[in-house]
Order: sequence, then C-alpha cells, then structure tokens
Amino acid sequence: MIAEFFWPSIGGLENSTAYLAEALQAYHEPEVLTPVPGGAFKDNAPFPVKRFPSQGHPPYDAMWDHIAAHEPPFAVCFFGFSDEWTDAHLEFLARARRDGAERVLLKLPTMHEFELYVSNEERKKQVLNADYFICPNPAIQEGLIRAGIPRQKTVHRPNGVPTNRFVPAAPVQKEALGEKYGLGADRLAFIFTGRFAERKRVGMLVEAFKRVPQADLVLLGYFDNRFDAGSSFEVPENGNVHLFGPTFDVLPYLQATDVFISASLAEGMPNSMLEGLSCGLPALVTAIPGHLEVIEPGVNGQLYAPDSLDGLIEQIHWFLQRRDELPRLSAFARETVVSRFNIESVAATYHRLLTGSVE
Repeated sequence: MIAEFFWPSIGGLENSTAYLAEALQAYHEPEVLTPVPGGAFKDNAPFPVKRFPSQGHPPYDAMWDHIAAHEPPFAVCFFGFSDEWTDAHLEFLARARRDGAERVLLKLPTMHEFELYVSNEERKKQVLNADYFICPNPAIQEGLIRAGIPRQKTVHRPNGVPTNRFVPAAPVQKEALGEKYGLGADRLAFIFTGRFAERKRVGMLVEAFKRVPQADLVLLGYFDNRFDAGSSFEVPENGNVHLFGPTFDVLPYLQATDVFISASLAEGMPNSMLEGLSCGLPALVTAIPGHLEVIEPGVNGQLYAPDSLDGLIEQIHWFLQRRDELPRLSAFARETVVSRFNIESVAATYHRLLTGSVE
C-alpha cells in the first residue's frame, strides 16, 4: 500500500489508508510505504509504516527494492498522486505492473487530482497500468470513464471507518469533554475536521458563525494548500469559534460536539464526515458528490447549496430550532455508517480486488 501523503492526524486520504491497512490484516499482511518523513503515526501502530525520505529526489527506486524483496505473490495499492514527482510516481506504478505485482490498484481521492496530474496522453498511458481504479463516489467513476478509463477498470467503493472506535460519548463524558474544550453546556456545537484548504471554504464557516453567535464552531485541522489556492481566515473575537490545530486523535472533539459541518466544494468520500456520523453527529454539508450519497435531509443531517452563505446560515438555524430532535438525528447518523460505511466491508472489497476474486 503506497500512500503518497501519509501522516494521519487530520486528513481523509491518510486516515482511510490507516483504517484500511488495519482492517486488511484479517486477510493479508499489509504495509504502508510513504515518502513523508517522520515516525509512527501513533504508539503501538497495528501495522508497519515504512517511510522513505526523499532527500531532494524521488524515493520510488528504494520503495520498489523494498517491495521486490518480499516473497511473491504480492499486490500494490496506490493511494493518491504525487504533487512533486508526478511522472516518477506514474513510472513507479507502471514498474509495479511490469515487474511482478499480481494486482495494481489506484485509489483516487478526487477527480480534481486526477485531472491535475494525469494531464497528458503519456501520463494517461502510464496510469492505465492499474488493474482497478477505486472511486469513492459515482461522480468520480463517471468522470474517469469520460476521461477514457475503461468502465471495467473502475470500481465504486466508498470509504469506511472503524465504527467500534468512533462511538458516541455517554452524556456525562460528553459534558466533561465540552467543558474541557471551552464549549457551553447549553449551546449547540458544530465541528469541522480536516485541511483548511481553499476548496474546503473554512472561511465561509467562520463568517456564518460570526452571524450566528448563539452557536459554537470547533475547527480542528491545519492550513494545507498543496492542491489548490491559499486559504485564510480570521477568528472572530466574540468567542464562539474555537480553533485547534491538527491532532492524532479527533475522537474526543467529535464526542464533545453535536453536529458535523462542512462547506467543501469538492470531495471524494470524506472520512471526517463518516467519523462524525459514526459518533452520532448529524451532518450539515454541501450538496455535492461525496455528501449526496450519504446524507438524507431531515433524517441524518441537512444539505445546502455550495458557496451559499445564506443557505448555510439557514440550516444552522434549522438545527438550533430542533434541538429536541437531535437524539433521533444522532441515532440515524450512526446507523448510516454502521450499516453502509463500516471499514470491514471496505476491506472485504479490497481483498477481492487484490486477489482477483471480483465477480
């Protein structure tokens, strides 16, 4: 499993890789390889994370030497693209196909990244060395087909999360966590976790809560402009926006809050939203692919038009006016993930793809 960017604190691709590798241990002996420097992502990691420092040049030869040293058969699953060494990364994918991998899988985080990095015919030829393209939502799958990827190579498989780890907190624990993070016990708390990138429109969330001072907004993440233009915002002085940095453990923050919120303009299948739903947080998110497949308005959350500040504020008030309905919304939120987006079912699909037992 090759994770081009792997440092799982806040970040959907990194966390989905971590969850999947852990779940795949029921079938295989997975390893995560990454060019990102650093140590293990947490103490007593359930699977190895081997890092290959780039030191100014692509680390893929060293990665392949490590893979080729394993006894066959083996398969390789690539998660995302390299934003620094795109051509070398695609050649690495082709080499895996050419030099002995039983299966080569490519997981696409978003169609935006595919269009950005597979930008000419030579790159498209290289990427076609993958046996399967894993698409987290149907819009990505259809986009790949329009871009010339054979339909039989595309597989729609949403992300999943470990639902036995992401669980709602008991009322006493929730109150204690809210107090720890400075949240009012009598106020509704909304949370966004993820990268503070321009397409995530975090600044619009901040602006909305400037205008709705009776609710709290928790922001958990970091500024990251690898894939789009810069993002910036100022935290208002009225005290209802709580800014935290990246963390290796989002769970207590989710358990301290009430509603997951996002203003993102593009997603694959946001792990952060699935984590929140699994913790019993209904979601208030934009009506875009990756959200539309998960959220049923009035049942496990609400949707609003992308880039609509007025629509966002209206839906924040919708939740404020229905606090007595939160237990029902919370129960449906968790059931959504337990029944449809649990990591065990995702791992079973990858196992079938990696072993060639796909129907």
